[in-house]
Amino acid sequence: PTVSLDTATVASIRSRVKQAIDGFPKLGPKLVRLSFHDCVGGCDGCIDLSNGDNSGLEVPIAALDPIHKEFEDKLSRADVWAIAGLTAAEVAQKDTFF
Repeated sequence: PTVSLDTATVASIRSRVKQAIDGFPKLGPKLVRLSFHDCVGGCDGCIDLSNGDNSGLEVPIAALDPIHKEFEDKLSRADVWAIAGLTAAEVAQKDTFF
């Protein structure tokens, strides 16, 4: 259930995502891809892993599962995935261009 979005929650999720990317740099692009695939047609936190187009998304889903569980009383899975995708894109841009 989604209650409310507050800056402290978003900051905590972003911090956890950045830590995950620091530990596994190849995770960043996978998070962006997961966010994109989830939000085509509407962000719902549900990916059909039997669809070949979604092959490999098990990795970012598994990486975000503990983060979602920590915040599931405040945000939906789709919310966490969207924040993770945006954070990963930001990290990639910073690492690439600055």
